Amino acid sequence: MGFNEIPKIENAKFYVNLAFKRANEEAKKAREEVSKKRSVLEKSKIIEIVKMRTAKDFLMETLEKMTKKFPSINQLNKFFFELLKCYVDIDELRKSLGALNWASEKVSDFYIMHKTKVKMTSDFKKVNQYRSMFYGRASSAMKQIDKHLRVIEEARRVLKDFPVIKEGIFTVAIAGFPNVGKSTLLAKLTGATPEIANYAFTTKSLNTAYIKENGDRVIQLIDTPGTLNRFEKMNDIERQAFIAMKYAAELIVYVFDPTDTYPMEDQRELLENIKKETGKKIIIYVSKTDIAESKIKGIRDSEELKEELLKFKIEKVKTDPDLPEPAS
Repeated sequence: MGFNEIPKIENAKFYVNLAFKRANEEAKKAREEVSKKRSVLEKSKIIEIVKMRTAKDFLMETLEKMTKKFPSINQLNKFFFELLKCYVDIDELRKSLGALNWASEKVSDFYIMHKTKVKMTSDFKKVNQYRSMFYGRASSAMKQIDKHLRVIEEARRVLKDFPVIKEGIFTVAIAGFPNVGKSTLLAKLTGATPEIANYAFTTKSLNTAYIKENGDRVIQLIDTPGTLNRFEKMNDIERQAFIAMKYAAELIVYVFDPTDTYPMEDQRELLENIKKETGKKIIIYVSKTDIAESKIKGIRDSEELKEELLKFKIEKVKTDPDLPEPAS
């Protein structure tokens, strides 16, 4: 899922000014088209109603587009929902999205009210006055949701930077301490070219790549940011990694570094914490064996790991009770 198509949200004054500009443009057309045989009062009524209707339509359509383009919070999968919660007050966001509907209804109500007044009056001066009153009330309704527009825009900026995690494909998270070889492993398994450097937290977000069979993507791999062993004090990068492991992945590959980068006991403790907190099946991969002789049991070759991942995925599908047995 990607969120780049969510349109940017401007402030209330921006939309009000644009609505009135369009209203003036439509009024100009109306003046050219209205019959010269009509009275001055009739012409004025037609033009002012055109202004109100154009402004009303623009504001309502704009607010409706915002609501439709913004993803439904209730329909976000667990991974994106939990990730969004890290950066946004979900209750405030729900309230702000609801405020768009409120403002749209208010603008519609004000239009009906003042259009009726324009049609009923026989006082030429009041025609323009009623249109002006509609403008004022519509502007006030928009001004009242200005803070909500800011909340939604902030959520949009957060969402657009979220990783593209595909649903409906077997997903594996690569986990472990910073700089233990997770990105290198992702590159070896998939041919992807993630940022790789010899310092901690090179990966600043979630990198994704795919293992393919016969040209089809069969396994989605997520290279998680380096995770330190401090579940109670996770920073944003570490929190992303944990959420990916718990809510997006069906399997975790834990990368052990046998060199002196991190104490073995700390790496084992992190492994146990991941097991406890996620409840996911874990495959251990030992990296950097060309540098240090490892005493850790685990897979040490990327090709062997790839075969294990494919086998695990196939076995999982074949033994899934919700799926029918393969046709003989």
